[in-house]
Amino acid sequence: MKGKNFTYNITRPLFLLGVVILLTLISYWPLQYNDFINFDDDKYLTDNPIIRSGLTVNNVVWSFRTLYFGNWHPLTWLSYLTDVSVFGLHPEAVHLVNLLLHLCNTALLFAFLNATTKLPWQSALVAALFALHPLNVESVAWASERKSVLSTFFWMLTMLCYNHYATRPTIGRYMSVVLCLALGLMAKPMLVTLPFVLLLLDYWPLRRGLHAVEKLPLLLLSLFSSTMTILAQHKAEALVPLALSPMKERVFSAITSYTGYIRKLLVPANLAVIYPPSAGYPLWHVGLALTVIATLTTVFVIRRKTAPHLLIGWLWYLGSLVPVLQIVQVGSAPMADRYAYIPAVGLFMIVAYTPAVRLWRGVLVVVVIVFSVLTFRQVLSWRNSETVFRHALNVTRNNYVAHDNYGVYLLKSGRAFEAAEHFSAGLRHKPDSLLLNSNMWSALVLLGRYDEAERYFYRAMPLWNKLADRKIYGMLTIFLSQKKKNDEAFLGFINAIQQTPNDVQLCLQWALRTMGQ
Repeated sequence: MKGKNFTYNITRPLFLLGVVILLTLISYWPLQYNDFINFDDDKYLTDNPIIRSGLTVNNVVWSFRTLYFGNWHPLTWLSYLTDVSVFGLHPEAVHLVNLLLHLCNTALLFAFLNATTKLPWQSALVAALFALHPLNVESVAWASERKSVLSTFFWMLTMLCYNHYATRPTIGRYMSVVLCLALGLMAKPMLVTLPFVLLLLDYWPLRRGLHAVEKLPLLLLSLFSSTMTILAQHKAEALVPLALSPMKERVFSAITSYTGYIRKLLVPANLAVIYPPSAGYPLWHVGLALTVIATLTTVFVIRRKTAPHLLIGWLWYLGSLVPVLQIVQVGSAPMADRYAYIPAVGLFMIVAYTPAVRLWRGVLVVVVIVFSVLTFRQVLSWRNSETVFRHALNVTRNNYVAHDNYGVYLLKSGRAFEAAEHFSAGLRHKPDSLLLNSNMWSALVLLGRYDEAERYFYRAMPLWNKLADRKIYGMLTIFLSQKKKNDEAFLGFINAIQQTPNDVQLCLQWALRTMGQ
């Protein structure tokens, strides 16, 4: 009898996990046909000469030293370098590695929850919601989001190692926790909140009491990662100053983001690669969101002894979202699907471990299947730059970033007229965008509409002084040759390009002089 029970206890969790993995593979099947997109993928991969050259000693050193693109995540760079060295720079390889990491994350999450709660069905439900929720498609289907799936792999490994340590604390087991956290932080700084999550797990499901002191070395790692991140973003001039985005607006955005992600998790509709910045935060909206957060927190605190998973799941969600709430603002988007990849697990735990959920197993199975279908469709929308930005424009309004990126794709595809239409649409929503004005100028030059293009050249003027891209030379040459065919300054510009092709600033100075500046 003992043998039968043992076999049942082993095979049941494996069967449940196998079903989840199979459903995930089916849902993400179209991923193998997806291409790179012209939104960060060029910076990370296709136009990055270091990544394109694969694993070398110099490139490994570069991975640890660089703050390129406003990030310090050496492990992410090393993973890309490995991909290129093993498979070449092929989108299907990068995407399939992302999917493999997502599957591993799902299996590790299930392994931790099943080992600590001894509730395989509920643990499988958490794993299924994590693996199949459409909100998580962005983290898997976007090549540039390797950092999310890779860092989460080490998040899950850290929890497993911590559970191993908690059963019998030793220095060796503790060092495995430290190592996994360090590796995760080197993939993405999202793990800075993990020491606090481990403190929550002490309360439930580990039920070992709170052990705050042993988290101090882990907090030091988080502090180091946070410092490196701020330095990288400062160097890249990615931090939005308070003059442009007041602290009050950032706090209001953070409060409404909490309820915004809950809404997207409950009704995963109108998901997009980029969301337009909010036009403002009405006080009633902020007040309602704050009321929801305060009410749920109060209820879960009251029920912490009889249903500890409610409070722990809720605090997991609230705490792990802190790094991406844009209090320290980078960019203009207040929310992004990828930001919920780890925080959503806390809400999935609330749903799965509530005792009443046993009565709704049939309904939840249907929900998981519906999520699978929605995920399949969402993966299809990530096929290439055209599909991903066209989808974003279909499901959002006033999305000037999507207009800009779709326009860039059209411009590179030789469809300058269509590109100009999208740049124009973006400028209606964001007339002061230097990038949109620059791209509009490029489209009009290619269309031969030089007089019309001139005003966009002047509007984008502050951008020229920051450019370090020689691709602009060809466009400037065409433009200036039409505007000042026999002008001595234009000849000087051409001469500057020939004599100092690597001195972008000098060449641009000649261009500005040619324009009469």
